[in-house]
Order: sequence, then C-alpha cells, then structure tokens
Amino acid sequence: MPFQLSESSEKIEALVRDARETFQKYEELGLPMEALPSVGEKEDGAIKLVFVGQYSAGKSSIIKMLTGMDTGIGADIKTDHAQAYPWHGIEIVDTPGIQTGIREDHDAITYEQIKHADLLIFTITNEGFDQTMGNHFQKLAVEQQRGANMILVINKMDRAALGNSPEQQQVMLPDIEKVIAPFTPEQLYTSFVSTNRYEESLEETEAEVKQDLLEESGYDVFIEHLNDFVEAKGLTARLQKPLNELAAALEEAGKQTGADDAACEIQKRQIRTLKDNQAQCMDEMQDLAMMVQSSIKGTGRKASLDIQNSSSREEAEEKLSHAISDVEAQVKDCQQKMVQAAERMGRQIEQEDEALMQTDFAQSLRESLQAPQPGKALQEISHSEHLASADAPEESSVDMQKVMTNGAGALSNLGGVATSSLKSFSGSLTHTAVKEVGHLFGASFKPWQALNIAKGLSIFGAALGALGVVYEIYKAVTEGEKVKDRETKMREARQEIQQKFNEDADAVYSDCIRVAHEVMDAWIQPAIEGLQTAIREAEEQQQARQAFQDAVRKLEDRTYALREQVQTTNPLT
Repeated sequence: MPFQLSESSEKIEALVRDARETFQKYEELGLPMEALPSVGEKEDGAIKLVFVGQYSAGKSSIIKMLTGMDTGIGADIKTDHAQAYPWHGIEIVDTPGIQTGIREDHDAITYEQIKHADLLIFTITNEGFDQTMGNHFQKLAVEQQRGANMILVINKMDRAALGNSPEQQQVMLPDIEKVIAPFTPEQLYTSFVSTNRYEESLEETEAEVKQDLLEESGYDVFIEHLNDFVEAKGLTARLQKPLNELAAALEEAGKQTGADDAACEIQKRQIRTLKDNQAQCMDEMQDLAMMVQSSIKGTGRKASLDIQNSSSREEAEEKLSHAISDVEAQVKDCQQKMVQAAERMGRQIEQEDEALMQTDFAQSLRESLQAPQPGKALQEISHSEHLASADAPEESSVDMQKVMTNGAGALSNLGGVATSSLKSFSGSLTHTAVKEVGHLFGASFKPWQALNIAKGLSIFGAALGALGVVYEIYKAVTEGEKVKDRETKMREARQEIQQKFNEDADAVYSDCIRVAHEVMDAWIQPAIEGLQTAIREAEEQQQARQAFQDAVRKLEDRTYALREQVQTTNPLT
C-alpha cells in the first residue's frame, strides 16, 4: 500500500464528523447539511475519470481509442452534455470542453463533472496551451489543488512538424513546462498521442506499417502512463474526494452566512427611506393643518367685521352663512391636500427604493443570493402580524382591519426583506393601497357635521339675537346711553362669533394632526417595524455567525492540511 490508508481515512472521517457537528450546532443559520460528505461510507464503485480541457482537442477520440466505443466524433463539437463510458473498472466521463463559445452551459456542465471527479485528464492539441487553457489549467491544478490527481494529454501530434516523435516532443516540452509549473511533465504523466494515427493503424493490413502507425500514435505509452496513474493515484483520489467536497461545502457556507449582513444594511437604508419620507410628509401635513387653522380664524375675523357693516339681521345672517360655506371649502381642500401629500410620499418611497435596488451594492447582493437557499437566516415578515399585535389608540377612528387588508402587504425576504426591495410594501401601497388612502383619510376625519360651525346659523343664536336688538336700537337711537349699549352688544356679538370660529379652527387643526398620525401609524409604521424586527433578529445571530465562521476557518485549515498530506503521501518520482 503506497501510504497509510487506514490512518488517513480515520482522520478524514473525524474531520467530516466535526464539520457535521458544527453545522448542526448552528442549524438556525440554515446551513446546507446535505452538501457535507457522508461519514464512514465505503465507496466501492468505479473510479471516475473525467476528460476536460480544450474543445476540439479530441477528447472523444481518445475515449474511443480507450474504450472502442463510438463517441459520435465529427467536425463540429458533438459532446454537448456529460457522457459516461465504462473501461476496465473506470468510469470515463466525456465533457463538452471549456470555453467552447457554442453554448453558455458547456463550462457549467464541465465544472460540475470536475466537482465530483476522482481523476482528471486535461487534454490540449499539438498547438499547446493558449492563454485561456493555461488559466483553466492553473485554476484546476493549483488553485483547486487537483494537480496531484491529473494527467496531461497532448493530442493531434500527427499535425506537428516532426509528427509524434521524441524530437518533436522535446521541442514542445519547454513551452508546456512554463504553463504547468510548479508541476513537471513527469508528475502529470504527460502523454503525446495521435488518435488519427491510431485509427489508421486499425485499418492498416501491412504489419510493419501497422506497427509504425501504432507507435507514432503513442497509444502504448499513453496506456502505460494511464495504468500507472490509476494504480498510483486511485486510492489517493478516493481520499481526496470527501476532502474536496468538504472544502467546497465550507466555502459555500461562508458565502451564505456573509450575505445576511449585506441584507441588513439594505434594510437599514430602507428604514431611513421610510422614516425620512414619513417625517417630510408629516411636516407637510402639519403645515396644511396650520394653514387651514389660520384661514378659518381669518374667515371668522372677517365675518365678525362684516356684521358691523350690516344694516339688518338678515344681511348679517347672509354674510355669516357665506363664511360658514367658505370654512367648509377650506376644510375639504385641506383634507384633499393631505391625501395628495400621502400619495406623493408613497410614490417617492417607491422611487427611492427602486434607486436603492439599482445600486451596485444591492445588485451584488441579489446576484449572490440568486440560487435557492436551503434555509432562511431571516424569517418572513408579515405586516398584518405586527398590526395585530400593536395597540391601536383608544379614540382612533381608523378602521384597523381595513388598513391591514388594503395597506399592509407582507414583506418577504431573500433570506431577508432587503432583496425583494420594498416592492411588496411600496408596490402594494403605491399601486393599490394609495387608491384607498383617500377612503382611509375620509374614514378617519371627523365628519364636517361634527364641527359646531357646520351647524350653521343656529349656533350663533345668542349673537344674532343680540344683533337684532342692536339693529333696532340703531334705527331709533343715535346718542346717549343707548348708543353705548348698542356698541357693547355689537362687540359682544362679534367676540362670540370670532370665538366660535376660533374654536372650530383649533378643532380642525387637532383633527388633522390626529388623522395624520393615525394614518402613518397604520400605513407606514408596520413596514418600519417589520424591517426593524428582521434586523434585530439578524443582529441577534451575529454572535452565532461569528462563532460559526471561526469554527469554519479551523475546519478549513484542517481540511487543506490533510489534503496536502494525502497528496504528498505517495509523491511521483
């Protein structure tokens, strides 16, 4: 046995068990347990030998040379999916090749097979490595530490100037060595072949010519190298496979847990968007309330002055009636402007959120989480749940059930609210519930009839009665004590009228402010609370995530150290 298989196997099993225990300990993070390799399972199936490399390098032809099976070789690329062929206890897998430019999924198909491969055969042509193939070789051999379980095959040597001769091979080796460093041609069991010459040897009847063609094909040397390679590296590859899977699972786990922090940052920005727009809208509504308050008081002052110039009670009553109508129009205009302010706020929230979702930061987060996740770090948030648990003001006239139905869409997550943007919030509110916001305001404002001034001239009974006396006195008296009495009664009537307008002006202001707060509490606040809950839950997991990351780093260190130990147990000579 070329290395201590039992000892290495025990170390690998212990490492995998520790990894599974770590993942189970932090299962609330939604970690992909199924991505971890199994513990203690014996793999008695065939060694998986995967052909990768340059397209049109003759991978299928080499497989045909090995297996004798028809692989569908033609002038165009024929392999558009992974195809497995059995050969002497080895599962040989043909792949489409790398960077074909024909189909976008060719690379994905190839690298998926590489992920599960025991052994790799990297194939190029007699033209050697180009920049792309050199980069891919380095990625596999060095970055992914696959070089110790790889063989390099150079095909189509019949096209070389000196054919597949030792002289031609010596000419090509220096350029090859530059690309494959730090590996050597010997460590990669480098083989020069010509599948064309092999095919010709099968059809040749002249024994001497047949032997020359077979020798030039490099078939015997390639088979010898391949057999040595399988014998020397097969068991090593079997130990490498769970280590490769474990390394991939640990890397993926690190990516998944890292995305929640980015999602929280976007959620915090969304809260700022909601709060800033809410505050701005509230300022605008308060200004509207103050304006209508001042306007009603001004109307009252004017009305009180107008009656002084009236020559009869009937004329005074007509002027007061016009003033009351003016106040009604002012109140309705204020309410309509408050509705419009809320609608503008909803549209502004949507625009700002859409701009946020178009930033490089948000786009990067969305792309990193496109693949379905095995678990959710942040739970789905329902506005209705938050509304149901909130205490509504006792005196509120807002229909909370209607608000929950029309103005409180659920915020769902990616893992988290952030990646869906506020679309589920601003999408429902600005597209659907904004249509209901007028009804929401209308249902919340006190009815016009609830204002004293809306009761018309009847509320000015005492004042108008006094004015009737005043006008009668005015007709009969022009001087003396009765003139002073007339002036006193006129002043008292004007003051009473002004006071009633002022009282209703203050009542309208208070009602506008009350409604603004109630609508915001029912409309915007649940979205803010939903985001805050998601952030709070995520931040509460920070300690667990940090501890998990520390454990993952230790597991990764052990994995890479053990992988290096296994690779160097039986170095090639």
